[in-house]
Amino acid sequence: MKKKYLLLFVFCMCILNLCAQYRNEVYVNKKGYGVHCQMKGDTLNFYTFPFFLREYPNLSPHTDGSCTNGFLNLKYIEYYEERDSITNDISNFETVRYISMFLNYTDTFHKYKDKNGVLQYLPVTRIIRRWDRVGTDKWMYIDYLDNKFLEIKEYKEEIIKIDTSNIYDPATDMWSKNVIKYYKTEIIKK
Repeated sequence: MKKKYLLLFVFCMCILNLCAQYRNEVYVNKKGYGVHCQMKGDTLNFYTFPFFLREYPNLSPHTDGSCTNGFLNLKYIEYYEERDSITNDISNFETVRYISMFLNYTDTFHKYKDKNGVLQYLPVTRIIRRWDRVGTDKWMYIDYLDNKFLEIKEYKEEIIKIDTSNIYDPATDMWSKNVIKYYKTEIIKK
């Protein structure tokens, strides 16, 4: 019986030691939405986003939109800050003022001549969705394909989903773990 408690005590001490190592190197931004921890070269990142972004898990905020693959459609998102500049740093989501989702495709009915004089199909980029921050806790959603307009209210205190991902960087031989918390959003006006 004592052996079981001793093993439990050793296990608890190891967990507490691991937590203490993380706690000693935690960096929190001013508003507390993006947190970065580092331990032994590997990183642990915490992000907090509105739940409406979870509908598009395969859309990377780091896509530059220059990638097209034949005639395939490619969707990507761009995040803009208050100065209408594109930003890739979304660790503090409070700085994001609006979000645009684009669709890339190739128009096979129209051609143009490239710099070498060769006829090419016309690449097209089209905005299909947009989210605008209209208040401290409200967003306006516009769906250009379905011609819809919605207002969305966010409840930052109510975390309703947590996702994690592990990313290995072979160039640095380090792991990065992302913990993404999604807070509640609700449609208030259709």
